Amino acid sequence: MGFCEGLVYLFFNKCLSARAAAKQLCIHPRTAQRWVKRYFEDPESIFEIKKKTGRPRILGDDHEQFVVNFIDKRFLRV
Repeated sequence: MGFCEGLVYLFFNKCLSARAAAKQLCIHPRTAQRWVKRYFEDPESIFEIKKKTGRPRILGDDHEQFVVNFIDKRFLRV
């Protein structure tokens, strides 16, 4: 069970406040409050796995493959 599922369980089944549930799950109370708000707006939304956004990778797959091959050839020789 993940944090979101645990929060929903504690909030609805154990009748804890978002703050009390957050304390038991060791997450920030504001995070729990935001998740509860999202749950009321769209119950399925907090369980969806979303693609993380952020800064794109600096090196591409070609660079990564080059480094892996370099290390394999140079340091893993037996």
